[in-house]
Amino acid sequence: MMDPCEQWLGDILRAEGITITPENRDAVERGIVDVLGENIGPGTCREDWRIIRNRVSKDPAVRRQLVSRIREEMEKEKAATAQR
Repeated sequence: MMDPCEQWLGDILRAEGITITPENRDAVERGIVDVLGENIGPGTCREDWRIIRNRVSKDPAVRRQLVSRIREEMEKEKAATAQR
């Protein structure tokens, strides 16, 4: 079961066609760090999530940038796995 922070992020990503899985959690975390500058991941529920939630919810450009970056990280991971 997801914690409330992960649930919120999962809802945003699902709306964009992305599902958080054990295989892509690292890519999701890297996307969060790259776009939002916060060192938190989908399994971490802290006060910082409220700040991030507000930024992403109130600014569609930030939301698009976050989703785009997470997709890029997932593609990098997929390519690296295929080369092994």
